[in-house]
Amino acid sequence: MKFNVQIRADVPNTFAKKNGEKVQERLLTCIDLTPDAMVADSFEVLASNLPFNEAGSLVGKTAELHVTHMVARNVGVRLQGKVFPAAAAK
Repeated sequence: MKFNVQIRADVPNTFAKKNGEKVQERLLTCIDLTPDAMVADSFEVLASNLPFNEAGSLVGKTAELHVTHMVARNVGVRLQGKVFPAAAAK
């Protein structure tokens, strides 16, 4: 599934698993910009292809989101996928 999105928040998400393994990931809050707008509200995305140390750099930018997994949560769904930022206009 592909979406054109605007990124509203870009924060680092760090936690330790039960086995002690440290997990570092980027949590993005996005708004769907596709013409038929399948998702009316903002939604969260775990971006697997973005470097952890550059968190915050995508706020306010548009990107293409390729969804690979949907994870059920107590409230709604969190998407997992790859985010490809739009090229900067010159």
